[in-house]
Amino acid sequence: MKICIIIDSYKLSKTYISACKARGFECIHVQSTPQPLTYFAAASTYQPADYIANLTYQGNINLLLSQLKSYSVMCVIPSTEPAVNLADQLSEALHVTTNGSRLSSARRNKFLMAETIKKANLLTASHCKSHDPSVLISCAKKKKQWPIVLKQI
Repeated sequence: MKICIIIDSYKLSKTYISACKARGFECIHVQSTPQPLTYFAAASTYQPADYIANLTYQGNINLLLSQLKSYSVMCVIPSTEPAVNLADQLSEALHVTTNGSRLSSARRNKFLMAETIKKANLLTASHCKSHDPSVLISCAKKKKQWPIVLKQI
């Protein structure tokens, strides 16, 4: 049986499960924190019965791997942005197709994402980072392009 692990399957769980089942996969849910992430709970479509197993990550990747050893895991999908780090670690440890964990932070932090793109000599939006509003205003004035987008990091 082909297995897809979905981490923190809250909002898009039905979409992911349908896509996986259409391709011959069964799904295992892994919750990345001992308690569900509260800011996703209200809109959650998660149903434990949709999965052949429901596991909770306790901060120990080896424990999680031992719980998964009897399954033929083919892929790991983070269903939420906070699940990215665990998905990267788990996919590496399971030796399935992975983004790898080396750039996990660049997939979660918009400034690091833009810097990573820039270092690869790809086009990216101009950007700056500061905790000082006057520095941000100065950066915006130098760009002379409007509108601008501010992102919390």
